[in-house]
Amino acid sequence: MTEPRRALYAHLAADNEVKAIVGDRIYQGRVPAGATKPLILIQPPISRVPQRDLGGVAYKRTRIQVTAMADTQKQAEATAKAVIDAVEGFSGMMAGQLQVLLASVDNDRQIDQDGVNEIHHHVDITITYKEV
Repeated sequence: MTEPRRALYAHLAADNEVKAIVGDRIYQGRVPAGATKPLILIQPPISRVPQRDLGGVAYKRTRIQVTAMADTQKQAEATAKAVIDAVEGFSGMMAGQLQVLLASVDNDRQIDQDGVNEIHHHVDITITYKEV
């Protein structure tokens, strides 16, 4: 079974709207120095919690923060919207790798990064999935 963040990476990389805005500038963990913006950064999981029923673990739930980084508010908002549109309400096989029961956007917020002249738009995503 693949990690949810890896499936999310592949899912976003294959999405036409995301590709139109950021191309292949989707990173995990950290952004390389001098990277062109706008771009997407997939953070390590915030939480990974098994959900139990009487038979044991019924499914798992992982929360991941995705950050759209851009030079302008307009770029940051367009990038965040593309991420939200790609994942909100998704169910099925994510990137052919993960059996997703439901992907939902829990929160999104924009932060102006003082001193670096960047806009960061954080999107919190919860992926509920079954291990197969």
